[in-house]
Amino acid sequence: MKLNKRIFREVKENFNKYIGLFLLNVISVMVIVGYCSFADSAVKTIGDFRDNNNLEDGNITLYKEMDGDLLADIYDLGIRLEAEFYTDYELENNHVVRVFAEREEINTIEIVEGAGLNDSYDILLDQNFAKQNEINISDKLTIDGKTFNVCGFATSPDYVMVTQSLKDVVPNHEQFGIAFVSKSTFQDMSNEKINYSYAYRYMDDTLDEILQKELFDEAKELIADDNYIVDVYKTDNNARANYCQEKMTLNKNMVIMICVVLIILMSYITAVSVISMIEQDSKIIGTLYAMGYNKKEMISHYIRIPFFLAICSSIIGGILGITVVCKIVAKTPMSFFNFPIMDIKMSVGMFVFGLLSPIIIVVILNEVLISKKLLCSVLSLLRSEKKAGKIHQVTLNKFKFITKFKIRNFI
Repeated sequence: MKLNKRIFREVKENFNKYIGLFLLNVISVMVIVGYCSFADSAVKTIGDFRDNNNLEDGNITLYKEMDGDLLADIYDLGIRLEAEFYTDYELENNHVVRVFAEREEINTIEIVEGAGLNDSYDILLDQNFAKQNEINISDKLTIDGKTFNVCGFATSPDYVMVTQSLKDVVPNHEQFGIAFVSKSTFQDMSNEKINYSYAYRYMDDTLDEILQKELFDEAKELIADDNYIVDVYKTDNNARANYCQEKMTLNKNMVIMICVVLIILMSYITAVSVISMIEQDSKIIGTLYAMGYNKKEMISHYIRIPFFLAICSSIIGGILGITVVCKIVAKTPMSFFNFPIMDIKMSVGMFVFGLLSPIIIVVILNEVLISKKLLCSVLSLLRSEKKAGKIHQVTLNKFKFITKFKIRNFI
Protein backbone atom coordinates (compact mmCIF):
# COMPACT_ATOMS: atom_id res chain seq x y z
CA MET A 1 0.00 0.00 0.00
CA LYS A 2 1.32 3.45 -0.90
CA LEU A 3 0.40 4.75 2.53
CA ASN A 4 3.12 2.58 4.12
CA LYS A 5 5.71 5.16 3.06
CA ARG A 6 3.56 7.82 4.72
CA ILE A 7 3.91 6.03 8.08
CA PHE A 8 7.70 6.07 7.93
CA ARG A 9 7.67 9.73 6.94
CA GLU A 10 5.32 10.53 9.82
CA VAL A 11 7.58 8.81 12.36
CA LYS A 12 10.68 10.47 10.91
CA GLU A 13 9.13 13.95 10.85
CA ASN A 14 7.74 13.65 14.40
CA PHE A 15 10.47 11.52 15.88
CA ASN A 16 10.82 13.58 19.08
CA LYS A 17 7.09 13.32 19.78
CA TYR A 18 6.98 9.55 19.27
CA ILE A 19 10.16 8.91 21.26
CA GLY A 20 8.61 10.94 24.11
CA LEU A 21 5.43 8.84 24.01
CA PHE A 22 7.58 5.70 23.81
CA LEU A 23 9.52 6.70 26.95
CA LEU A 24 6.30 7.67 28.76
CA ASN A 25 4.90 4.20 28.23
CA VAL A 26 8.23 2.53 29.14
CA ILE A 27 8.30 4.43 32.44
CA SER A 28 4.63 3.63 33.18
CA VAL A 29 5.03 -0.09 32.54
CA MET A 30 8.33 -0.48 34.36
CA VAL A 31 6.96 1.33 37.43
CA ILE A 32 3.83 -0.87 37.41
CA VAL A 33 5.84 -4.08 37.07
CA GLY A 34 8.75 -3.05 39.31
CA TYR A 35 6.93 -1.42 42.21
CA CYS A 36 4.00 -3.83 42.24
CA SER A 37 6.35 -6.84 42.22
CA PHE A 38 8.14 -5.38 45.24
CA ALA A 39 4.84 -4.49 46.98
CA ASP A 40 3.43 -8.00 46.46
CA SER A 41 6.69 -9.55 47.74
CA ALA A 42 6.68 -7.24 50.77
CA VAL A 43 3.04 -7.97 51.67
CA LYS A 44 3.59 -11.73 51.34
CA THR A 45 6.84 -11.61 53.34
CA ILE A 46 5.24 -9.64 56.18
CA GLY A 47 2.23 -11.98 56.16
CA ASP A 48 4.48 -15.06 56.43
CA PHE A 49 6.55 -13.29 59.08
CA ARG A 50 3.46 -12.65 61.20
CA ASP A 51 2.36 -16.30 60.92
CA ASN A 52 5.75 -17.98 61.37
CA ASN A 53 6.82 -15.78 64.29
CA ASN A 54 3.45 -15.92 66.09
CA LEU A 55 2.33 -12.32 66.05
CA GLU A 56 0.36 -11.44 69.17
CA ASP A 57 -3.42 -11.05 69.10
CA GLY A 58 -3.02 -8.14 71.46
CA ASN A 59 -0.94 -6.64 74.26
CA ILE A 60 -1.62 -5.59 77.82
CA THR A 61 0.63 -3.48 80.05
CA LEU A 62 0.26 -3.73 83.84
CA TYR A 63 1.38 -1.78 86.86
CA LYS A 64 3.29 -4.75 88.24
CA GLU A 65 4.31 -8.27 87.27
CA MET A 66 1.69 -11.04 87.36
CA ASP A 67 2.29 -14.02 89.62
CA GLY A 68 2.31 -17.61 88.44
CA ASP A 69 -1.17 -18.43 89.77
CA LEU A 70 -2.76 -15.57 87.82
CA LEU A 71 -0.95 -16.60 84.64
CA ALA A 72 -2.22 -20.15 85.13
CA ASP A 73 -5.80 -18.97 85.65
CA ILE A 74 -5.72 -16.93 82.45
CA TYR A 75 -4.15 -19.86 80.62
CA ASP A 76 -7.07 -22.02 81.74
CA LEU A 77 -9.43 -19.52 80.12
CA GLY A 78 -7.75 -20.21 76.77
CA ILE A 79 -5.37 -17.24 76.54
CA ARG A 80 -1.63 -17.73 76.33
CA LEU A 81 0.43 -14.90 77.84
CA GLU A 82 4.14 -14.20 77.44
CA ALA A 83 6.02 -11.56 79.41
CA GLU A 84 7.70 -9.11 77.02
CA PHE A 85 8.99 -6.59 79.52
CA TYR A 86 11.07 -3.70 78.26
CA THR A 87 12.98 -0.69 79.52
CA ASP A 88 13.88 2.48 77.61
CA TYR A 89 17.52 3.47 78.06
CA GLU A 90 18.88 6.85 77.05
CA LEU A 91 22.14 6.92 75.12
CA GLU A 92 24.29 9.81 73.94
CA ASN A 93 22.63 12.68 72.04
CA ASN A 94 19.28 11.82 73.65
CA HIS A 95 18.97 8.63 71.62
CA VAL A 96 16.71 6.01 73.17
CA VAL A 97 16.98 2.23 72.91
CA ARG A 98 14.08 0.04 74.04
CA VAL A 99 15.61 -3.18 75.34
CA PHE A 100 13.60 -6.42 75.36
CA ALA A 101 14.44 -9.87 76.60
CA GLU A 102 14.56 -12.57 73.95
CA ARG A 103 11.10 -14.03 73.21
CA GLU A 104 10.20 -17.72 73.23
CA GLU A 105 6.70 -18.24 71.78
CA ILE A 106 4.96 -14.98 70.84
CA ASN A 107 6.46 -12.23 68.64
CA THR A 108 9.64 -14.23 68.19
CA ILE A 109 12.52 -12.35 66.63
CA GLU A 110 14.13 -12.97 63.24
CA ILE A 111 17.81 -12.28 62.69
CA VAL A 112 18.23 -10.23 59.53
CA GLU A 113 22.03 -10.08 59.57
CA GLY A 114 24.76 -11.44 61.81
CA ALA A 115 24.47 -14.06 64.56
CA GLY A 116 22.16 -14.77 67.50
CA LEU A 117 22.59 -14.16 71.22
CA ASN A 118 25.39 -16.54 72.16
CA ASP A 119 26.93 -14.58 75.03
CA SER A 120 25.55 -12.66 78.00
CA TYR A 121 26.98 -9.43 76.58
CA ASP A 122 25.61 -9.91 73.06
CA ILE A 123 22.90 -7.56 71.82
CA LEU A 124 20.72 -7.49 68.69
CA LEU A 125 19.67 -4.10 67.27
CA ASP A 126 17.07 -3.13 64.73
CA GLN A 127 18.79 -2.55 61.42
CA ASN A 128 17.57 0.97 60.64
CA PHE A 129 18.57 2.35 64.05
CA ALA A 130 22.04 0.83 63.61
CA LYS A 131 22.46 2.29 60.11
CA GLN A 132 21.29 5.76 61.10
CA ASN A 133 23.76 5.81 63.99
CA GLU A 134 26.59 4.12 62.03
CA ILE A 135 26.67 1.06 64.28
CA ASN A 136 28.06 -2.05 62.62
CA ILE A 137 28.15 -5.70 63.63
CA SER A 138 30.94 -6.38 66.19
CA ASP A 139 30.86 -2.76 67.38
CA LYS A 140 30.58 -2.01 71.10
CA LEU A 141 27.53 -0.29 72.55
CA THR A 142 27.27 0.95 76.13
CA ILE A 143 23.85 0.70 77.78
CA ASP A 144 23.15 1.09 81.50
CA GLY A 145 26.87 1.16 82.24
CA LYS A 146 27.41 -2.22 80.54
CA THR A 147 29.33 -2.67 77.29
CA PHE A 148 27.59 -4.93 74.79
CA ASN A 149 28.81 -6.55 71.60
CA VAL A 150 26.51 -5.95 68.62
CA CYS A 151 26.24 -9.50 67.32
CA GLY A 152 23.62 -8.81 64.64
CA PHE A 153 20.48 -7.06 63.47
CA ALA A 154 16.99 -8.39 64.15
CA THR A 155 13.31 -7.57 63.79
CA SER A 156 10.06 -8.78 65.33
CA PRO A 157 6.50 -8.90 63.90
CA ASP A 158 5.13 -6.46 66.50
CA TYR A 159 7.74 -3.81 65.61
CA VAL A 160 7.89 -3.81 61.80
CA MET A 161 7.48 -0.04 62.07
CA VAL A 162 9.64 1.03 65.00
CA THR A 163 7.99 3.90 66.86
CA GLN A 164 8.38 4.84 70.51
CA SER A 165 4.63 5.32 70.96
CA LEU A 166 1.61 3.85 69.23
CA LYS A 167 0.49 7.42 68.58
CA ASP A 168 3.60 8.19 66.51
CA VAL A 169 2.89 8.23 62.78
CA VAL A 170 6.44 8.30 61.43
CA PRO A 171 9.43 6.44 62.91
CA ASN A 172 12.59 8.34 63.86
CA HIS A 173 15.29 5.72 63.38
CA GLU A 174 18.07 8.06 64.44
CA GLN A 175 16.53 8.87 67.82
CA PHE A 176 14.78 5.62 68.69
CA GLY A 177 15.40 1.92 68.16
CA ILE A 178 14.78 -1.48 69.73
CA ALA A 179 17.21 -4.10 70.96
CA PHE A 180 17.14 -7.67 72.28
CA VAL A 181 19.28 -9.33 74.93
CA SER A 182 19.15 -12.70 76.66
CA LYS A 183 16.70 -13.14 79.55
CA SER A 184 19.46 -13.48 82.12
CA THR A 185 21.12 -10.28 80.88
CA PHE A 186 17.82 -8.39 80.97
CA GLN A 187 17.28 -9.43 84.61
CA ASP A 188 20.77 -8.21 85.54
CA MET A 189 20.17 -4.75 84.06
CA SER A 190 18.78 -1.93 86.17
CA ASN A 191 15.07 -1.98 85.49
CA GLU A 192 13.80 0.90 87.59
CA LYS A 193 11.52 2.06 84.77
CA ILE A 194 10.51 -1.37 83.54
CA ASN A 195 7.27 -1.72 81.58
CA TYR A 196 5.35 -4.89 82.44
CA SER A 197 4.07 -5.68 78.97
CA TYR A 198 2.39 -9.01 78.16
CA ALA A 199 1.67 -10.29 74.66
CA TYR A 200 -1.33 -12.60 74.40
CA ARG A 201 -2.71 -15.06 71.87
CA TYR A 202 -5.99 -16.96 71.90
CA MET A 203 -5.46 -20.72 71.86
CA ASP A 204 -8.57 -21.25 69.75
CA ASP A 205 -8.05 -19.56 66.36
CA THR A 206 -11.69 -20.12 65.39
CA LEU A 207 -13.12 -17.66 67.93
CA ASP A 208 -14.96 -14.69 66.45
CA GLU A 209 -14.54 -11.14 67.77
CA ILE A 210 -17.50 -11.38 70.16
CA LEU A 211 -16.22 -14.55 71.83
CA GLN A 212 -12.69 -13.14 71.96
CA LYS A 213 -13.97 -10.01 73.70
CA GLU A 214 -15.95 -12.05 76.22
CA LEU A 215 -12.92 -14.20 76.96
CA PHE A 216 -10.61 -11.22 77.33
CA ASP A 217 -13.10 -9.41 79.59
CA GLU A 218 -12.98 -12.42 81.92
CA ALA A 219 -9.18 -12.26 81.90
CA LYS A 220 -9.26 -8.52 82.70
CA GLU A 221 -11.54 -9.17 85.67
CA LEU A 222 -9.04 -11.67 87.04
CA ILE A 223 -6.19 -9.19 86.52
CA ALA A 224 -8.10 -6.28 88.08
CA ASP A 225 -8.49 -8.16 91.35
CA ASP A 226 -4.75 -7.96 92.04
CA ASN A 227 -3.29 -5.50 89.52
CA TYR A 228 -3.84 -2.31 87.58
CA ILE A 229 -4.10 -2.21 83.79
CA VAL A 230 -1.98 0.62 82.37
CA ASP A 231 -2.64 0.03 78.67
CA VAL A 232 -4.26 -2.51 76.41
CA TYR A 233 -4.64 -2.82 72.63
CA LYS A 234 -5.53 -5.37 69.99
CA THR A 235 -3.15 -6.13 67.13
CA ASP A 236 -5.72 -4.74 64.68
CA ASN A 237 -5.06 -1.33 66.27
CA ASN A 238 -1.28 -1.70 66.34
CA ALA A 239 0.21 0.44 63.57
CA ARG A 240 3.67 -0.98 64.30
CA ALA A 241 2.50 -4.37 63.05
CA ASN A 242 -0.08 -3.40 60.41
CA TYR A 243 0.98 -0.13 58.79
CA CYS A 244 3.59 -1.70 56.50
CA GLN A 245 1.14 -4.00 54.70
CA GLU A 246 -1.50 -1.27 54.53
CA LYS A 247 1.02 1.21 53.12
CA MET A 248 2.34 -1.22 50.51
CA THR A 249 -1.19 -2.10 49.33
CA LEU A 250 -2.24 1.57 49.18
CA ASN A 251 0.89 2.60 47.28
CA LYS A 252 0.45 -0.28 44.84
CA ASN A 253 -3.11 0.80 44.02
CA MET A 254 -2.01 4.43 43.61
CA VAL A 255 0.87 3.44 41.31
CA ILE A 256 -1.45 1.36 39.12
CA MET A 257 -4.01 4.18 38.91
CA ILE A 258 -1.44 6.89 38.03
CA CYS A 259 0.37 4.73 35.48
CA VAL A 260 -2.88 3.68 33.78
CA VAL A 261 -3.81 7.37 33.46
CA LEU A 262 -0.42 8.01 31.82
CA ILE A 263 -0.97 5.08 29.46
CA ILE A 264 -4.40 6.44 28.48
CA LEU A 265 -2.82 9.86 27.92
CA MET A 266 -0.15 8.31 25.69
CA SER A 267 -2.80 6.38 23.78
CA TYR A 268 -4.91 9.47 23.23
CA ILE A 269 -1.98 11.55 21.97
CA THR A 270 -1.00 8.84 19.50
CA ALA A 271 -4.64 8.63 18.36
CA VAL A 272 -4.72 12.40 17.79
CA SER A 273 -1.52 12.12 15.73
CA VAL A 274 -3.03 9.34 13.65
CA ILE A 275 -6.22 11.34 13.07
CA SER A 276 -4.07 14.23 11.87
CA MET A 277 -2.44 11.83 9.39
CA ILE A 278 -5.87 10.71 8.18
CA GLU A 279 -6.93 14.30 7.57
CA GLN A 280 -3.80 14.91 5.52
CA ASP A 281 -4.28 11.65 3.62
CA SER A 282 -8.03 12.07 3.08
CA LYS A 283 -7.78 12.32 -0.74
CA ILE A 284 -5.60 9.21 -0.91
CA ILE A 285 -7.98 7.34 1.42
CA GLY A 286 -10.96 8.37 -0.69
CA THR A 287 -9.16 7.08 -3.80
CA LEU A 288 -8.35 3.78 -2.07
CA TYR A 289 -11.99 3.43 -1.01
CA ALA A 290 -13.01 3.96 -4.62
CA MET A 291 -10.49 1.28 -5.69
CA GLY A 292 -12.12 -1.29 -3.38
CA TYR A 293 -10.27 -0.97 -0.06
CA ASN A 294 -12.58 -1.16 2.96
CA LYS A 295 -12.71 0.61 6.30
CA LYS A 296 -11.28 -2.37 8.21
CA GLU A 297 -8.12 -2.33 6.09
CA MET A 298 -7.74 1.40 6.65
CA ILE A 299 -8.06 1.02 10.42
CA SER A 300 -5.54 -1.84 10.56
CA HIS A 301 -3.13 0.29 8.53
CA TYR A 302 -3.35 3.48 10.60
CA ILE A 303 -3.30 1.67 13.94
CA ARG A 304 0.19 0.29 13.24
CA ILE A 305 2.12 3.22 14.71
CA PRO A 306 0.37 3.22 18.12
CA PHE A 307 0.28 -0.59 18.21
CA PHE A 308 3.99 -1.10 17.61
CA LEU A 309 4.78 1.85 19.88
CA ALA A 310 2.78 0.21 22.68
CA ILE A 311 4.08 -3.33 22.22
CA CYS A 312 7.78 -2.38 22.00
CA SER A 313 7.66 0.05 24.94
CA SER A 314 5.68 -2.44 27.06
CA ILE A 315 8.22 -5.23 26.55
CA ILE A 316 11.17 -2.95 27.35
CA GLY A 317 9.34 -1.44 30.34
CA GLY A 318 8.45 -4.89 31.71
CA ILE A 319 12.05 -6.12 31.47
CA LEU A 320 13.42 -2.95 33.12
CA GLY A 321 10.77 -3.19 35.84
CA ILE A 322 11.81 -6.72 36.82
CA THR A 323 15.58 -6.26 36.57
CA VAL A 324 16.12 -2.68 37.74
CA VAL A 325 13.13 -0.80 39.15
CA CYS A 326 12.02 -3.35 41.75
CA LYS A 327 15.45 -3.11 43.42
CA ILE A 328 15.51 0.69 43.30
CA VAL A 329 11.99 1.23 44.69
CA ALA A 330 12.71 -1.24 47.51
CA LYS A 331 15.33 1.04 49.08
CA THR A 332 12.93 3.66 50.47
CA PRO A 333 10.43 1.31 52.20
CA MET A 334 13.27 -0.86 53.56
CA SER A 335 14.81 2.22 55.17
CA PHE A 336 11.41 3.08 56.70
CA PHE A 337 10.29 -0.35 57.95
CA ASN A 338 12.14 -3.19 59.65
CA PHE A 339 11.60 -5.92 57.08
CA PRO A 340 12.59 -9.52 57.74
CA ILE A 341 14.73 -11.31 55.15
CA MET A 342 12.86 -10.80 51.88
CA ASP A 343 13.22 -12.36 48.45
CA ILE A 344 11.78 -9.98 45.84
CA LYS A 345 10.07 -12.06 43.17
CA MET A 346 8.39 -11.07 39.93
CA SER A 347 4.65 -10.73 40.20
CA VAL A 348 3.41 -12.68 37.18
CA GLY A 349 -0.01 -11.05 37.36
CA MET A 350 1.41 -7.50 37.38
CA PHE A 351 3.92 -8.39 34.65
CA VAL A 352 1.11 -9.58 32.38
CA PHE A 353 -1.01 -6.56 33.34
CA GLY A 354 1.88 -4.18 32.59
CA LEU A 355 2.48 -5.78 29.19
CA LEU A 356 -1.13 -6.10 28.02
CA SER A 357 -2.82 -3.00 29.45
CA PRO A 358 -1.04 -0.46 27.17
CA ILE A 359 -1.65 -2.62 24.10
CA ILE A 360 -5.34 -3.14 24.91
CA ILE A 361 -5.93 0.54 25.78
CA VAL A 362 -4.09 1.73 22.66
CA VAL A 363 -5.95 -0.65 20.34
CA ILE A 364 -9.42 0.12 21.76
CA LEU A 365 -8.96 3.90 22.00
CA ASN A 366 -7.34 4.25 18.58
CA GLU A 367 -9.84 1.97 16.88
CA VAL A 368 -12.78 3.94 18.28
CA LEU A 369 -11.37 7.35 17.29
CA ILE A 370 -10.06 6.22 13.90
CA SER A 371 -13.37 4.49 13.08
CA LYS A 372 -15.22 7.66 13.92
CA LYS A 373 -12.90 9.65 11.67
CA LEU A 374 -13.34 7.25 8.75
CA LEU A 375 -17.15 7.47 8.76
CA CYS A 376 -17.04 10.13 6.03
CA SER A 377 -18.23 9.26 2.52
CA VAL A 378 -15.78 8.69 -0.36
CA LEU A 379 -16.78 12.02 -1.93
CA SER A 380 -16.17 13.92 1.32
CA LEU A 381 -12.73 12.33 1.65
CA LEU A 382 -11.82 13.19 -1.96
CA ARG A 383 -12.90 16.81 -1.38
CA SER A 384 -11.14 16.92 2.04
CA GLU A 385 -14.37 18.16 3.57
CA LYS A 386 -14.63 18.63 7.32
CA LYS A 387 -17.75 18.40 9.41
CA ALA A 388 -19.06 21.75 10.48
CA GLY A 389 -19.32 22.30 14.17
CA LYS A 390 -22.72 22.46 15.77
CA ILE A 391 -24.15 25.92 16.32
CA HIS A 392 -26.10 26.37 19.54
CA GLN A 393 -28.69 29.10 19.76
CA VAL A 394 -28.55 31.19 22.91
CA THR A 395 -31.75 32.83 24.13
CA LEU A 396 -30.98 36.30 25.49
CA ASN A 397 -34.48 37.72 25.86
CA LYS A 398 -34.43 37.53 29.65
CA PHE A 399 -31.26 39.62 29.99
CA LYS A 400 -30.90 43.38 30.11
CA PHE A 401 -29.64 45.25 27.04
CA ILE A 402 -26.11 45.80 28.38
CA THR A 403 -25.80 42.13 29.38
CA LYS A 404 -27.08 40.96 25.96
CA PHE A 405 -24.60 43.28 24.24
CA LYS A 406 -21.66 41.88 26.23
CA ILE A 407 -22.70 38.25 25.61
CA ARG A 408 -23.06 38.86 21.84
CA ASN A 409 -19.63 40.43 21.67
CA PHE A 410 -18.13 37.52 23.63
CA ILE A 411 -19.78 34.94 21.34
